[in-house]
Amino acid sequence: MKMSFLIKTQCVFCDEEQRMALIPKNLKELQMHLKDPLFKNSYYIILTSGSVSIFGFIFWIIVARLYIPNDVGLASAILSMSSLICAFSTLGLNYSIIRFFSQRDDRIDMINSCFSLVGLFTIIFTIIVLITLQYWSPTLISLKENYFLLVSFIIFTVLYALFSLQSNVFIAARVMNLSFFQNLVFNLLRLPLPLFFISFGVLGIVSSWTIATALTFLIGSLWLIPKVIPEYRRIPKLNKRILIEIMPYSFGNYISGVLGSLPTMIMPLLIVNILEAENAAYFLVVWSITVIISSLQVL
Repeated sequence: MKMSFLIKTQCVFCDEEQRMALIPKNLKELQMHLKDPLFKNSYYIILTSGSVSIFGFIFWIIVARLYIPNDVGLASAILSMSSLICAFSTLGLNYSIIRFFSQRDDRIDMINSCFSLVGLFTIIFTIIVLITLQYWSPTLISLKENYFLLVSFIIFTVLYALFSLQSNVFIAARVMNLSFFQNLVFNLLRLPLPLFFISFGVLGIVSSWTIATALTFLIGSLWLIPKVIPEYRRIPKLNKRILIEIMPYSFGNYISGVLGSLPTMIMPLLIVNILEAENAAYFLVVWSITVIISSLQVL
């Protein structure tokens, strides 16, 4: 999305002749246009953003048809809580990966340190949220009472935070086709899974996300990232020197990123606690439609 914005910004300062020159006029120019890394990565960013919105809407439509509204509302609140934890746990390191990837010789240590620190903070924040759940979200207290739902929630939250970092590695390496492929695999895996877990209710919806995230994360770790960095090996470690060097840049982006995404992620939680779980389900479907419309407008 950022690359697409840069292209549009540059075009504002071009005259009409220069803007027309950017439009391919025949097959040969089109092939050259699509081979240009700037345009190619921009189009993959557009495809990724659009596919995430569309597949997310389709997923919730399927779930809304198969599950009762109460289960859909509770699941949306639980998944929103996971997203909220992930937003706080990334510490802005997702931005630092993009910023410093091409400049460092110790990029493998940097990536492993970022993954390890984010994973550690995700676990810490998840534990804090679960301990204090009855004080700020009593409607979701059933999460702590269902062992399988609790385990699925913890696994999903940790994996989803790490899965999000993987996409930033592809952005940093300017291979957005891999990021698009990763998100496409996640969405295609996620869509049919609710069909097999209808009898499990809320657990079935959350488990669908958990299984899809786990499989996609493994594909990314074992196959996709080695395509970018052939010598890469996932080794848990915390390199203090690297983290101290990149954290100042991370922190400013971290604050702005959390503040920007907070309203979106907290809405299902507010609706579940103030109104009812069914209302959260209805809100989610409408919200998914607005996300698609907003994505098309940005594009």
